[in-house]
Amino acid sequence: MTFLHRFFLLIVCSGLGMLRLSAQEKLTTAAFLDSISLQTVSLVDVRSADEYANGHLATAQQLDWNDKETFVRETAAWDTSKPLYLYCFSGARSAKAAKFLREKGFQVYELDGGLKNVAKEKLTKKQQAN
Repeated sequence: MTFLHRFFLLIVCSGLGMLRLSAQEKLTTAAFLDSISLQTVSLVDVRSADEYANGHLATAQQLDWNDKETFVRETAAWDTSKPLYLYCFSGARSAKAAKFLREKGFQVYELDGGLKNVAKEKLTKKQQAN
């Protein structure tokens, strides 16, 4: 195998590893809920204050991603050595917030699909019990 072939193979394998890492940072509803229930974590709801007031996960603090100035100011003081668990309604805002926070050095876990999947997960479990 030539040097260029080995170099290309190394680049491709490295890229696949990074994709796998990124995929692991989006947790299924069950894995996300298990993680936040088994340990003390920093749980952040990135929805608006009104959305948060209408229901949120227990222990979650609210920090609106769409209020960028406040979001940047508040997160600047956070400890980058502690993992963060983020969620919003559908996963779109938390994905953007997660990207921003990862660039700042945080280890971030996202609730894949957002809170709408939490309701589905609970409904599914309730139906299975009957």
